[in-house]
Order: sequence, then structure tokens, then C-alpha cells
Amino acid sequence: MDENRPVASGAPREDSFDTAVRGFNRQQVMEYMTRTHELLTTLERQLAVARAEAQRARAGVDAASAESERLRKEVEELRAVPKPVPVHTEVSDRMAQILRLATEEAEQERDRARGDITRVQQETQAECERLLTQARADSERELEQARATARQELAEARQTATRELTEARATAEAELNRARAESEITVTSARTEADQLRLDSVRHAEHLIEDAQRRSGAVNNLAAQRLDALTSTHSEALSRLTQIRDVLGQLLGADAAAGSLSAAVEAAMNDRGEAHGEAVEGEIYEEALPQDVHEVIDVREEDSYGPLDRRSSHSALDDDLHIDPRDPLGTGQMPVIRPEVEIDLRDGHQPGVRVVTGSAQAPNGTTR
Repeated sequence: MDENRPVASGAPREDSFDTAVRGFNRQQVMEYMTRTHELLTTLERQLAVARAEAQRARAGVDAASAESERLRKEVEELRAVPKPVPVHTEVSDRMAQILRLATEEAEQERDRARGDITRVQQETQAECERLLTQARADSERELEQARATARQELAEARQTATRELTEARATAEAELNRARAESEITVTSARTEADQLRLDSVRHAEHLIEDAQRRSGAVNNLAAQRLDALTSTHSEALSRLTQIRDVLGQLLGADAAAGSLSAAVEAAMNDRGEAHGEAVEGEIYEEALPQDVHEVIDVREEDSYGPLDRRSSHSALDDDLHIDPRDPLGTGQMPVIRPEVEIDLRDGHQPGVRVVTGSAQAPNGTTR
């Protein structure tokens, strides 16, 4: 009975589990539970075998009891049978002696059989009781060992689980605290950097705004100055152009008088000589010219020897006004070519005029 049973103390045990996130490894827990269930199943099967053996022993005891009861009844029946009348009374002495010896031997055999039956019955009863007691003791002992082993392993598993759960919680709390500290440090650093960036951006924006305002003010002032200068130049140019147009109209209207004056000057030059004629010519023509011609001469002098920007501005104004030099009055008629007035504006000479016929020539010999 004991040879076929596995030893309960040799069952597999687990002292620790690998922890996962806030718990144990599910696979290891399931394997441990499977082994524990198999151990309990084995112990239950061994207990069932012991109970079956005890039942068989009890059945043997019952059978032995029944056999002993049957033998007892047979003995009682034999005892209840009346003894036969000895035959030796009816036979000879020799035969009587033989029968008596046989009867005594039969009685001895019956007594011996009764003793054997009683002994076998007692031995069987004792063996059955011993086997039953041993089976009960073995089953109780093995069951208690299995229960103790299961309780011990369960307690160890609970202690291990509690310890590892506590360690896991402590580790998780430490990780959480460290993560919180790192997040607070990161948030504080990010806020500091954001504040610094915001301050830098505000300062840079203010600097750009001030620079832009300063440049805008300078540009506005420069534009205002240039606008005032251009407006003044434009107004002055328009005024002078108007005066020039009026003077040119007067000159064109006085072409006939200029022609007769030119003839008189030529006659005087022939009489008095070339040198005296030039002087007289200048004086006469200068006296004959109205005051507006002198203004035109001054204007032409400024246009010839003035700054480049003034000539450029006058040229731009002429372009804006679209004045045709062949028709400055805008009458649509080509003027008749008359003797022109030549102005000597060379350096070191006083401005002078002389009347020439045909094409006018400048003092340097170029045709104007």
C-alpha cells in the first residue's frame, strides 16, 4: 500500500515570482496553481486508495466474522445433536474399545478445529482491525502532511506575494516620485525659458519698434524736406516758365521792330567802323530791349551755369509741361526765323547782348 504512493514532500515549490507592473507574472502564478492542484489531486487519489484498502480489509473482516459465525453455529449444532448410544455396549469389548478411541479422536479433532477456528477468527479480526487502523492512520497522516504542505506553501506564496507586492509598490512610488520631481523640474525650466524668451522677444520687438519709428521719422522728415524742396522748385519753375512764355510772346511780337533795328545797326556799323559799331550795337540793343528780356537773359544764364540738379529739375518740369521749343506759346504756328539775341556769358566778361542776322552764333563760334 505504501510502495505505490508518491512522497508528498517531493512536490515542486516556488519561493518567488517575477513581478510585472503592479502584480505577479501571470504565467508563473498559473503554473504554480496547476502544480498545487495536481498535488492535491494526487493526495486525494492516495486517500481514495487507502479508503478502498480499508474497505477491502473491512470486507475481509466481515467475511471472517461470517465464517467464524458459521463455524460457531456448526459447533453449536454439533453440540445440540444427542450423543449416540455407544455401540460397544452391543458389541464386543475389542470393538467397543476401537469405537471409543475413534470417538475420542473425533472429539479431539473437533476441539482442535474449534480452537483453530477461534484462533483464525481472532487473528483475522485483529489483522483486520490492525489494517484498518493502519490505513486510517496512514491516510490521516498523509492527508495531514498534504494539508500542512499546502498550508505552508500557501503561506510562503502569500508572504512572497506580499513582500514582492510591497517591493513593487515601493518601487512604483519611488518611480512616481522621481517622475513627478523630473516633471516639476522640466516644467519649471520650461517656464523659466519661456519667460526669458518672452522677455527677449518683447525687448527685441520694442527695439525693432523704436528703430522702425526712428527710421520712419527720419524718412518722413527727409520726405517732407524733399517734398517741400520739390514743391518750391516746381512752383518757382512754373513761375519762371510763365514769365519766359510771356517774354517769348513779346519777343515774337516785336520781330518786325527787331528787323528794322538790325538794319539801322548795320548802317551805323558801316559808318563808324566795326569796333565802334559793336559798342553802339550793344548799347542801342540793350536800350531797346525791355526789362523782361533782361530777366530772360538772367534765367538763361542760370540755366546755362546753374547746378546740375536745377537743370535736371527744370528739364523734368519741361517734360511735365510738354513745352515744344518750336512752339513755346502753344499757338500751333511755327515762328518766323528772325535775328536772334546772343548773350555773351563767358567767364570774366560782363553779360552783353548783340543783334545778329540769320543764325545766332555763340561767342565760342558754336551755333546756338
